[in-house]
Amino acid sequence: MTRATRLLEVGTHDGYLTLWLAEAAAAADGRVTTLEGDVWQAEVAKKVLGRSPHTERIELRHGELTDLVPLLEGPFDFVLLDVNAAQALHHFRTLFESVTSGGVICCNNAIAHATALVDYLAYVHERPGLQSVLVPVGEGIEVTYKVP
Repeated sequence: MTRATRLLEVGTHDGYLTLWLAEAAAAADGRVTTLEGDVWQAEVAKKVLGRSPHTERIELRHGELTDLVPLLEGPFDFVLLDVNAAQALHHFRTLFESVTSGGVICCNNAIAHATALVDYLAYVHERPGLQSVLVPVGEGIEVTYKVP
């Protein structure tokens, strides 16, 4: 994946990762949509993201993730799932058709929460049309490529 212009983050938390995504999006003249379900985290993220030089490239949406995700309009070149492990597979399936051919979906905490992500990990490794690998950095990131 190179030069993604439509990036999606599901699970903003404090907005720190969103800053990095916005930096990458800016290099490709792109945009980041980020979703947060927790009102307190969304307020923290709003303050953090408001100090970014790329504020105009970031759209922060707050609400119940299971309500927000189906309403998204793709396509997305890159998706980061940083959600409750029990919801990861549901969000992946909901978003899959909105991911471009050649797009990437990353799932955070793939090592730290491997037990809770067992169904997700099995799905991305066994589904035809996907190539997926675990990157063992930090708490682990499962990187899944949607084969064209």
